[in-house]
Amino acid sequence: MCLSTLFVNPLDVGMTKNKTKKQIKAGKAVKNFTKELVKEDDNFTVMDTPSCSKMNSSIVSSVYLFSLTFIILALSVIIGFVSYIQTYNFADKSAERFSFKTGDSEHHISSQEGVVLQENEDEVFPSESVLIDELPNSQILSEKLETSSKSMPKKFMEHRKLLKSYRFDYEKAMSAREEAMKKYSFPYSVDGVDKRSNLSLEEFYDVYDGKWPVIITDVIPTWPAANWSAKTLKAKYGEARVAMMTYNILNQSDYGKDREGYSVPLGIFLDHINVSSHRSWTYLQDEVFLAQYPELRAQVLETIYTREDFFNLFPKEIRPWDCLLLWGTSYSRSTLHIDPYNWTGTNAVFSGQKRWKLLLPGQDGLLSVHQDATCGFPLECQKYNSKYDTYVETDQMKRKLKKLKYLEVDQMPGEMLFIPTGWFHQAFNVVPTLAVSGELMNRNNYLAVLEEIFQIGNLPRSVLPHDVENLSPQELVKFVMSKMPQKILDHGAEWTRNIIENLYNPSRQNQ
Repeated sequence: MCLSTLFVNPLDVGMTKNKTKKQIKAGKAVKNFTKELVKEDDNFTVMDTPSCSKMNSSIVSSVYLFSLTFIILALSVIIGFVSYIQTYNFADKSAERFSFKTGDSEHHISSQEGVVLQENEDEVFPSESVLIDELPNSQILSEKLETSSKSMPKKFMEHRKLLKSYRFDYEKAMSAREEAMKKYSFPYSVDGVDKRSNLSLEEFYDVYDGKWPVIITDVIPTWPAANWSAKTLKAKYGEARVAMMTYNILNQSDYGKDREGYSVPLGIFLDHINVSSHRSWTYLQDEVFLAQYPELRAQVLETIYTREDFFNLFPKEIRPWDCLLLWGTSYSRSTLHIDPYNWTGTNAVFSGQKRWKLLLPGQDGLLSVHQDATCGFPLECQKYNSKYDTYVETDQMKRKLKKLKYLEVDQMPGEMLFIPTGWFHQAFNVVPTLAVSGELMNRNNYLAVLEEIFQIGNLPRSVLPHDVENLSPQELVKFVMSKMPQKILDHGAEWTRNIIENLYNPSRQNQ
């Protein structure tokens, strides 16, 4: 038997339909290389396959040629595999991952695997061939840092300002408002107060809360309290005592001085609800009445805009009452002031009509604010009251108003007004008006409220941790409250008892 029938060319082995194009190409290259090698070497004889007579004399040469061909083919396979390894960046064995975006897809690159992975819920699977080497180095670095920052706990760097002194940045708040308004289609007023219905919570926080006053028109009508009237309340609570103030104003300088406080039955107050003038009026302002009658308090409902309230994290001994009953005769009005603790104020009208002047922040120097006045609460705070009455029709006041930047709006029954931190405001009751007011401490003003607590001396700033930026807003409020001296809490409990006792004392109480 001719050996040539058994000695098969190694380049023909595996030349089936399963062989790849790269393998075929590599095989041809090695075959050509082998032919050239045999032609150049005199020790090799080019075999004539059909001739068996020559085969016996060249067995050694054939075996040597087979071995050499096999070695060359093996080397080509190894070189190709190494090239594959380098292409897919297997050299980096770190397990670090980072991401980038292409179109709407989120990609995650693992430098250990060297290929792009897509995450789909809990599944991770290879995507199309996008290689690390094809991404710009700057993009990889920036996306890597971005993902690294996302994985870190969120820091609230504004908290660090409390270590020295925090100042509410009104200009920053207004810039944020202007930018946020671009997200929504509502035609916002830039010199007035918007009246809104179906206002989303996101838009409320973005555009109004802590930035600009707004009136919500579709909340109060759903409250049972919207049906309160003088007749129904007098019938059931006419004998209940309430705190009220009488004012007799002779001139501008007397405003806020010639006033007296009384505790009287609600029925008696209502009997005189229509007795008033521009310089003499009566105003029921009672913080504890509704708290004493839970069935009434339950008729003032929570809204989506008031649900987040960090005052609920305060100890009950020093927590502000959240539902002040307001009932004023015609011409009755508040002082021109900023609310205690610089909180966000709320006001809900059930009957009557309120007229508001709302002053843009940053005009304190024009308002003759009483210096060193305090609130008198157990948790003390600065009192920001102006000596001016913007509803006194004098030449002096008219000149003053020309210098001030303010918004003016009438609030009608069924409407709820939100007054941002830092806005001086004054309310005027055009007709006898029944309302309730409240306060908010939330994501957009909690630092301003905490600053009021620190700056008056309730607590030293040294109680704050050095890494205060690592605390969330709620954690920060809880932490500060946990450091409140026991003597302040005890004073708060005693103060509340005294107010209730004085309120129910039938004798007149001067304030």
